[in-house]
Amino acid sequence: MARNPYGIYSTIFMVLFFAPVVLSQGSTQIPAEKSKVNAWFDSTIKPLKESASTLDPDVAKAEAEPKIIKVKKGGGDFDTITKAIESVPIGNSKRVIISIAP
Repeated sequence: MARNPYGIYSTIFMVLFFAPVVLSQGSTQIPAEKSKVNAWFDSTIKPLKESASTLDPDVAKAEAEPKIIKVKKGGGDFDTITKAIESVPIGNSKRVIISIAP
């Protein structure tokens, strides 16, 4: 059975990206049951307009205009995750979302 090589990267990304937001809001833990994650996310993670006043001003500024980089063989901005990561400039202060397709 072949494993999805992007699954672990997606999981790591979600933990690193969302953990600070979730912990700062004092919410409950992410549900272990996969079918409940979307409902938990929708009830816990609020749009920037609603949460900006509770964020550090630098974080709110970084979140205001995120850059989305798409990684997909034969059709994204980049064809490898490494190239996508390397495209983010050193000292970048904006949110960068790397979207990884199959």
